Amino acid sequence: MAVAATGLLGGTPAPVTSVSAPAASLELKVARPLRSGLFFETHIRVTARQAIAKAVIGVDASLWRDLTINSQVPAPANESFKDGQFRFEYGPLKAGETLEVKIDGQTNPPLIGRVAGNVTLLDDDTPLTKAHVTIPVLP
Repeated sequence: MAVAATGLLGGTPAPVTSVSAPAASLELKVARPLRSGLFFETHIRVTARQAIAKAVIGVDASLWRDLTINSQVPAPANESFKDGQFRFEYGPLKAGETLEVKIDGQTNPPLIGRVAGNVTLLDDDTPLTKAHVTIPVLP
């Protein structure tokens, strides 16, 4: 079997990481592995199980080390950096509502190895749940 057919070099469907908490569920679909210099997509889906006054998605700075983020749809109402995270505010969610975010990025050519960190769902500054992701980056 050729190594390329195994998916070890990329080119397979992006795996989904799911976490669940009493307040909400969080799903991340991130391509793994990435290749240096290439474009990638990340999909984040939040499903509120109870009302969330101010839905905020936090991305650890370590997860986006040597990555360029080109776009984020929908655009957050507010962006900030706090406690080692890039934070994106999306406003309130009612119980049962779903927020879907698509992020387009590119790996910077010097990045080879891996990036790792958490994507956290917060209600304003209160963490509700988080998913840890490790992404290998090949040359």
